[in-house]
Amino acid sequence: MLSNGRYLERTSEDTVTILDSMEREFEDMTVHRKPLKLSFDSLWRLAGLAREESLQFLIPSFLKKTENPKLHPTSYLDGLRGVAAFIVFIDHFAVNWFDMLRRGYGSTPDDYYIIQLPIIRLLYSGRASVAIFFVISGFVLSYKSLKQIHAHQPGALLDTLASSVFRRGLRLYIPVAVGTFTSMLMAYWGMYQELPETSTDALPPVFENFSDNFNHWYNHMVGISWPFQDVYPNTPYGPPYNGHLWTIPIEFYGSIVVYVMVLCLCRCQTWIRLGLMVFTSLCCLHYERWDLFLFLSGTFLAEMSLLEVNLTSFYEDDMSVADRIRRWLWVTNWTLFLLALYLLSYPGGSFLDYEPGPGYWHEYLMYWTPRRYMELWYGFERFWVTIGGFILVFSISNSPILQRLFVTRFAQYLGDIAYALYIVHGPILFTFGAWFMNGYAGEESGWWYGQSFVMGAILNTILCIWVADMFWRGVDAKSVAFAKWFAGKCWVQQ
Repeated sequence: MLSNGRYLERTSEDTVTILDSMEREFEDMTVHRKPLKLSFDSLWRLAGLAREESLQFLIPSFLKKTENPKLHPTSYLDGLRGVAAFIVFIDHFAVNWFDMLRRGYGSTPDDYYIIQLPIIRLLYSGRASVAIFFVISGFVLSYKSLKQIHAHQPGALLDTLASSVFRRGLRLYIPVAVGTFTSMLMAYWGMYQELPETSTDALPPVFENFSDNFNHWYNHMVGISWPFQDVYPNTPYGPPYNGHLWTIPIEFYGSIVVYVMVLCLCRCQTWIRLGLMVFTSLCCLHYERWDLFLFLSGTFLAEMSLLEVNLTSFYEDDMSVADRIRRWLWVTNWTLFLLALYLLSYPGGSFLDYEPGPGYWHEYLMYWTPRRYMELWYGFERFWVTIGGFILVFSISNSPILQRLFVTRFAQYLGDIAYALYIVHGPILFTFGAWFMNGYAGEESGWWYGQSFVMGAILNTILCIWVADMFWRGVDAKSVAFAKWFAGKCWVQQ
C-alpha cells in the first residue's frame, strides 16, 4: 500500500489494464478457442484489487498522507462545529454512566464536584453544542447568498438559493436513512445492550420478523423526513432508531426559514435587512422558538461579517483615541466570550416541582428567565444556552485569535466528520459501549468503576472516530455529491 494518493492512482490504472486484458482474452477465446483459465486469472486479479480497495477504505483518512486542507473565510466555523459534535459524543457517553453530571454544582448537598463547575462542564454539555450547531448553520447557509447580494448578482443569487433548497433534504436525510437503517439491523441482530436506569435514552424496538422491523423503520424514516410535518423544538420527535437525531427535522426547517428570509430581504437596503433580521429573531425568541432565533441570528452574524466597519478609521488623525477604541473592543469581545461560556454552562433541570435547580452559580438566572420558558422542556436551560450560543459565535467571529483554535488540522478534521459522528455515535455507544460498561464496570462506585469508565471512553472514542471517518467518506460525502449530481440532472440547461 502506498501513501499520498499513489496507491489509488496505480490501482485505477491496473484495473483498466486488467479489464482491457480480459476483453482481448475474450476476443482470442472466440477466435482461437483459448482455455477459460486466463479469464478466471484476470477475474481473480480484479477481485484482489477490489479487496485491496476495501482494505484501503478501512484505513482512517488521518493516517493517510494528504495535503493540508484549504481554508476559507468560514473554516473556523467548520472546526467549531466539529468540536461541538465531539462534545455531544462525550455527553451521550459520560452522562449515561455518571448521572450526577446532569446536575449543577451545588444543586443538591451531594453535588460538589469540580467537573460540575461552570465552563468546565462545557466539556460534556451536549445541549450547549446544539445551540452552537444552529447558529453555525444559519451563518454558513446564508453566507454565499449574502455575498452575492452585496456583489449585486441577482441571477447568481437565485441559482444559489434554488440549488440550496433543492439539495438540502437529500444532503440531510440520505445519511440519516443509512444510519437509522443500520441501527435497525443492529437491533434486529440483538446488538443493543441495557442502559443504566438513570439513562434518558431509549433503545430501538425489536419485532419477531425482519419485515416488521423494516416496515417500522420505514414508517419512522418517512416521519422524520416528511417536509410538511409540524416542527416544534420544545416537544421534538426523536426517531426510535436513533433518538439523538431529533435535531435533524429542526435543522431542515431552520434551513428553509433561512433561505426564505434571505430571499425575502434580498432587495432591501443593508440596514433595513439587518433591522428586520434582528426584529424577526427577537420575535422568535419571545414566542419560544429559540431554534429559529439561533438560525436567524447566525444569518445576522453572516451579514455583519460582510460589512467592513472599522471604528478606528474615524480617528485616524488621533491615534491615541484609535488605540483606546481598539483596546476597548478587544476587552469587550473577550468579556463577551467568557460570558458566553458561562451562559452555555447552565445545567439541566427545569421543573422546580420535582427537579433540583441549577445550583447557586446559575440560580439567580432563573428569576430573569421569561415566564414563557419556565414550563417548557428544559426551558430555563434552553433560554440561557440560546443566548450563550449566539454570543459565543459572535465573539469568535470577531477574534482572529479565537478563530485559530478552530482552523487547526485536528479541528478541521473533526469538522469534516462532524455530521457522520453525530449520526453513528449513538448506536456505537449503546451497543459496544454499553456492552463494555455492563460487563466490566460493575456498580457505580469505587476505583474499578472509574478505571472501567476511562478505558471504555478510550475504546469508544477510537471506535466512534474510526466508524465516523468511514461513514463520512462512504455515505456523507457521497450524499453531497449525489445531491449535486441529481440537481444538475434536473436543472434546465442554459
